[in-house]
Amino acid sequence: MILEIFLSITLAILTAVVIFVLVLKRNRAERLLQKFPGPKIYPLIGNAWETSVPNDAFT
Repeated sequence: MILEIFLSITLAILTAVVIFVLVLKRNRAERLLQKFPGPKIYPLIGNAWETSVPNDAFT
């Protein structure tokens, strides 16, 4: 009985820690992306810095 209670409390604590870490990790990534220029639709930082090179065939 006591072991079951201990295990359930331990499982609840571990679940809360995992959820907290996942949310914190996402927020850190969002904060990092906000420091760089470019629209938020870009999932990667490098895409915000891409510049288009004109093609001679179309100019």
